[in-house]
Amino acid sequence: MAALAPLVGRQVLHDTYESIIRRVIDEKTPWVAGAHGLAQRGYLEEALFCTQKALAENPESQPALETQAFLLKDLGRLPEAIAAFDRLLAPNRSISTPASARPPP
Repeated sequence: MAALAPLVGRQVLHDTYESIIRRVIDEKTPWVAGAHGLAQRGYLEEALFCTQKALAENPESQPALETQAFLLKDLGRLPEAIAAFDRLLAPNRSISTPASARPPP
């Protein structure tokens, strides 16, 4: 039972932190939009948390991954930022390109 206590404690902290962030950015605000708002106010770690939540919901979210990469860079977490940029630019990544940006057939 004692080994379970740290895991339960971490989950409680995570859930509490998430609910606080949700109140700050508004319950209805998408995670990526919340990350942008927090980053503009200088809350980079909190913004990074929002990108992690967005990527947990949709691992292929280009806006979330792009925002995360820049936040990691701004936080000085360069190896993580490079990995995020590499993932974003991976050739097998399915990035939807608007029809107006595609070359003619």
